[in-house]
Amino acid sequence: MKNKNLINLFALTFCFNLNATPEMLVQVPTKEEAFEITAYYIKSLPWFINNGYKDYITLPEHEEFKKIYQDVEKIPNYNFENLRNIFYTEIYNPKDYKKGSQVVQNAVNTIDTKLFEKLKILNKNWGFDIKPKYFIELTLYGTGGAYWEPASKIIIKTGKNGITSYYIPQSIIRHIIHIGIENNIVKKYNLTQKEKERVVALICSIYLKDILTYIKDPDHLVDYNIDPFINEKVITENLPKAIEDYITKYPR
Repeated sequence: MKNKNLINLFALTFCFNLNATPEMLVQVPTKEEAFEITAYYIKSLPWFINNGYKDYITLPEHEEFKKIYQDVEKIPNYNFENLRNIFYTEIYNPKDYKKGSQVVQNAVNTIDTKLFEKLKILNKNWGFDIKPKYFIELTLYGTGGAYWEPASKIIIKTGKNGITSYYIPQSIIRHIIHIGIENNIVKKYNLTQKEKERVVALICSIYLKDILTYIKDPDHLVDYNIDPFINEKVITENLPKAIEDYITKYPR
């Protein structure tokens, strides 16, 4: 998922010692960040609908916002600045994120310390990208999670009561994997959304099976054609080569 404003807003540069363990920092968004995240999801609503995520997305219930959802074809031409002040004054409240922040922090604390030890093996063998810090920012809107690789940003949705409908540790780890393969696999080989999701699912369910209780994706969100090309040995030693073999059979 990409948005130029968000990338500009979150862009950061790091130098990282791979012997160190990355930090995972939970953050409550400012009103500006919260609006940009929400606007991104609204602008991307046609994409989410077309790719099977309609039932997984939450958006503001304010009447002025709801007018947009009723005619998604007009979204690309909508002036979102008209909604900014409404969001700032009538929707955003930092207190709404308090319980969610604690829930997500507790989830971060449960993530096995072996996670990055295993990911460092992939970094050494084929260049899996490990960031020095992962900024886990909360949202009340959108899907269960999203990521912005240039800024090491992971977006996690919670409710005002802190309750979510998904397993937060898995969501965080999944998005760390997404960030790790975004450039040297997803973009390089031009994977589709469903192919990308399946590669991440296989890394989680096969390579990270000893540290993660993996919850299966809905079938309509993944592409199983890639499965015969990927196993634990492939993931460990040279996943990019397996993807090259895959796109030879399924050309772009």
